Amino acid sequence: MDPATTTEAVAASSGLFPMFIMMTLCMGLSLVIWLLATYLGPNRPGKTKNASYECGITPSEDVHQRLDIHFYRVSILFLIFGVELLFFFPWAVAMVTSEDRGLRMLALGDMIVFAFILIVGFIFAWKKGGLNWSEQGRRIRNIHGQYDEQDRHAA
Repeated sequence: MDPATTTEAVAASSGLFPMFIMMTLCMGLSLVIWLLATYLGPNRPGKTKNASYECGITPSEDVHQRLDIHFYRVSILFLIFGVELLFFFPWAVAMVTSEDRGLRMLALGDMIVFAFILIVGFIFAWKKGGLNWSEQGRRIRNIHGQYDEQDRHAA
């Protein structure tokens, strides 16, 4: 083996090449397992298999019922504010480890703007009643601070 080939082999094995090989093998193995399960696995659909399962108890009512929109609203607000708060941790680590004072001041300014936007969004959701759990708090006010017409009849 000549030295040029050895140098190329070493260069190819460093960096991201091993990761590319591992990802290719993982995707190929996943595809093979999925194809084997799809074409060789048992497939016996029936009335009992396709029925909704509720811990062995026969369903007493339709399991496909509507949930209150408030559950979705609270979960979306939780995701938005929870995920945004996760950005503070890497920022704090970068602030502590950075040697450049100008870069730290720029990052501090960016985070102050980010926190301000986050606080404004939180106050907006709070004022609109998005965080209230009671029936009175669930009524959504319009931009003029008044309840909508259908909400007046509900109160």
